[in-house]
Amino acid sequence: MGDPGKERIKKTGTAAGTVCFYGPCQQFCIVYGEDTSDEPLPISFIGEVVEGMRQLKVTGMETRFDQGRVLEMKVID
Repeated sequence: MGDPGKERIKKTGTAAGTVCFYGPCQQFCIVYGEDTSDEPLPISFIGEVVEGMRQLKVTGMETRFDQGRVLEMKVID
């Protein structure tokens, strides 16, 4: 399975934009920065952000410091 963030860095030069599912905790993860810290349990790559990277980074930082904030996402099939 590997590390989705590190694999994206090899593919695109950045970890930002990686979208994963962390099954053991039933969580989605959308990487907005360059953190590719190791996790003890498997993380599944399920997609990537294809547009709006600048807004993703801004929103990621804003929600990091305002964790009660509600976000709206649009998934394109």
